[in-house]
Formats: sequence, structure tokens, C-alpha cells
Amino acid sequence: MSEAPSCPDSETPAPDCRLGALYWACVRNDSAQLQAVLEDGVSPKEATQVDGNGRVSYQVLPRAALGPATPHSS
Repeated sequence: MSEAPSCPDSETPAPDCRLGALYWACVRNDSAQLQAVLEDGVSPKEATQVDGNGRVSYQVLPRAALGPATPHSS
């Protein structure tokens, strides 16, 4: 599995900075890094790591990165 780069001083959501590469790729909205992390495989543990704000990786993706919202059909 991918190891996390050291967390930058300006982005320290977790006190111990032990969040994985998946989380940091999402925070930085780095599509190339995110693709590489996903291709390497993500463990359930890494996919469910929670930051200091109680959020997991996909919850910190910038809204624009998620694409257009699709309305629910009734």
C-alpha cells in the first residue's frame, strides 16, 4: 500500500499526521496521485482513516472534484 508523504505544516488536520496517501491525494485534489494510489490498492484501514475533524478521505475532496450533482429521480 502507499505510504503517506510527510504532511505539510499548512495542512495538519490530524495531530499525529499518520494519514495515508489516499487522504493526502484527496486533500490536495491531485488526480494523478489519487489514480496511482487507487491502482496500487487501498486497504480498508487506509480507506477509513479519520482525520482530526472526523472526516475520511473522500469527504475532504473539493466539491468540484466530485463532478456535477445528479438529481435523484422519483
